[in-house]
Amino acid sequence: RRDRDARANGTSTRSAPTRGDAMTRDAGDDAMTSEALATFTQGLLEQMQGRFQTMSDAIITKIDEMQEKIEALERSVGEIASETREG
Repeated sequence: RRDRDARANGTSTRSAPTRGDAMTRDAGDDAMTSEALATFTQGLLEQMQGRFQTMSDAIITKIDEMQEKIEALERSVGEIASETREG
């Protein structure tokens, strides 16, 4: 994190690279960047999956509640129809 912050600010926490290891450092930075991006993406996907699961559970709960209300309404309508026929 410190290296990333330093790069964003235009400073460096590392010693100046020598000519021979400049290519190695760039490749290493790319690998670290790729790894960090992969980690970030994985975390984001897991977070999204958790949110979708939460929403899905909430929707299923609401559907179950609506089903119970519909069944209660059908019973009430049936009882009223029965009373009307008897009366």
